[in-house]
Amino acid sequence: QNIGNSDMIHFAFGLQRYMAPFWDQTWSKTPLNEGPKDFAVELVDKGEIRAGHKVLCLGEGFGFDATFFARQQCQVTATDFSSVAIGNINKRAKEENIELFLHGEVLDMRQLFSYADASFDIVCAFQSLMYFDDNAFRQIIKEIYRVLKPGGRVFISVRSPKFNLPPNIFLSPQDDTSGFALIT
Repeated sequence: QNIGNSDMIHFAFGLQRYMAPFWDQTWSKTPLNEGPKDFAVELVDKGEIRAGHKVLCLGEGFGFDATFFARQQCQVTATDFSSVAIGNINKRAKEENIELFLHGEVLDMRQLFSYADASFDIVCAFQSLMYFDDNAFRQIIKEIYRVLKPGGRVFISVRSPKFNLPPNIFLSPQDDTSGFALIT
């Protein structure tokens, strides 16, 4: 049976009430990897993200990238839909004594961001924007650019459903055989 577009949208919005418990359960598990993504490290190595930058990390999950940026003395606001994820991020910041550089807070990206215009030098959304329908995605992009300082940079990675590659593959954005694209 074919599902019409309006049926699919209704189905997707019906699932939203289950999103928080799903992500809370996901982020309460032991992670498979306890370090930043390769492309987060590459951004620091290339000087794209450096000490003193105000960085907004959207959909941060376990918080490894945000923690890595905070260790580089960036001022990092790590966000996630899950209060469990944010609790873990804030706990790690305290344990590592990087609370001055890392703050986590719950954010539903489908809502308007509470941050002032031009608040951040860098906005990162690593594998977190692919879960939204077109309208929500467009609204999130508008909010990203609203909170970005003039001359700021946005870094987005997404998992492409057309490729069956293992996670954390990074190839250049020009390489259309990559399972990920890093948009700079």
